[in-house]
Amino acid sequence: MKSTSTKPEDLIKNLRALLEEAEKHVGAGADATDSVAEGLQARLAAAKEQLSDLCQKSKEKLCECAKATDAQVRTHPYETAAIALGVGVLLGAILKSRRH
Repeated sequence: MKSTSTKPEDLIKNLRALLEEAEKHVGAGADATDSVAEGLQARLAAAKEQLSDLCQKSKEKLCECAKATDAQVRTHPYETAAIALGVGVLLGAILKSRRH
């Protein structure tokens, strides 16, 4: 069962199913065959590869977003400062109202 999905939700679902199957076979004790163990190892290796790919794509996307944000801040420094000030005042007001 090799999944080509790269969605985090699908990967987590596949990892949970793999763990449940592994626990079932470990609970069976000596009845687990070598072929079942090899199958589980192959699925685990595929899941690790998918997770590695997902992490790499996430890092790349994060770098792209950080570069775009930096470019916007450098292009519009006064607007950025005004927005940051507004957000700070708003958060301060919200936090102050929660304390009382």
